[in-house]
Amino acid sequence: MISTAVVVAKHAKPGSKVTVVWGEPFNGAKSHPWLEEHRQFRITATVVETLIDKG
Repeated sequence: MISTAVVVAKHAKPGSKVTVVWGEPFNGAKSHPWLEEHRQFRITATVVETLIDKG
């Protein structure tokens, strides 16, 4: 699975293990009622170089 996240630069070295909190607090955005309710949870990931074309 591939996903993107914003990571603090000092933790962004390829191979670094990080924990990302996914989702919005309090069961989702109350200001956006079309979004389904969900809970936040932590995802453990390994930093890799971008797959986006740098050209």
